[in-house]
Amino acid sequence: MVDLDGLKRVNDTLGHQAGDEVLAGCAAALRERLRESDVVARLGGDEFAVLLPSGGRAEAEVVAAALVEAVRERAGARHGVRRRGAHGKRTRRAPTG
Repeated sequence: MVDLDGLKRVNDTLGHQAGDEVLAGCAAALRERLRESDVVARLGGDEFAVLLPSGGRAEAEVVAAALVEAVRERAGARHGVRRRGAHGKRTRRAPTG
């Protein structure tokens, strides 16, 4: 599960179009890092679910780290959004600017 902390703040301060851009960027970043057999879906609000039908826990942890980094690079860093990575662990705040 990927949870984008701070999306409401983006919507409130920069507008819903900026929030939509963060969501679209996040979705694109997730899709780019996943295999065709994997599934990504927006659950609602600021939450995405990722299903990895093949591979074990170790592989899932590697993929989760790559997905958090992809979100950081693509969407979150642009607006300084804080994210939660695998298992709800908070990642460091992305640099703004």
